[in-house]
Amino acid sequence: KWDQTSDSWDNAALAEEWAALRKIRGLANKAIEAARQGKAIGSSLDAELDIYLPLDSRLGKLLKAHEDELRQVCITSRAEVHSPAGFSEAKDAFVQEDAISAFGADVGVRAACRRSSLHKCPRCWNFHSDHADALCRRCDDVVAGVGVGVNAV
Repeated sequence: KWDQTSDSWDNAALAEEWAALRKIRGLANKAIEAARQGKAIGSSLDAELDIYLPLDSRLGKLLKAHEDELRQVCITSRAEVHSPAGFSEAKDAFVQEDAISAFGADVGVRAACRRSSLHKCPRCWNFHSDHADALCRRCDDVVAGVGVGVNAV
């Protein structure tokens, strides 16, 4: 059958990690939706996300280990992980908090969403560029690799 996979693909630890990441994404989505309702952003790619939780927890270690990919999981232009001590209430941030149950423990997590201060890359539409109409580093590398000028993008 088409839906049969090899037992060697079963990885309970990986499944548990992804379950935790989905819970974090759920909390992030609540903060993103609050920012959208508040007219601070139009789409999730307009957003920057800061996640605050105990970094010594298993969930904190997981998020810190995958911090570079977290923006892709949450579909935002930036996502960073911080210690709760680094949190300060900003008037332009939309904050959601919850106890996330993961790896057999409840961890207090706070997600703060705000409009990105960076410029939108004209190729990938992510907010990564320091200057208007400039390609982000990733797109600049791709375009340079295929030998296409920025005006052809």
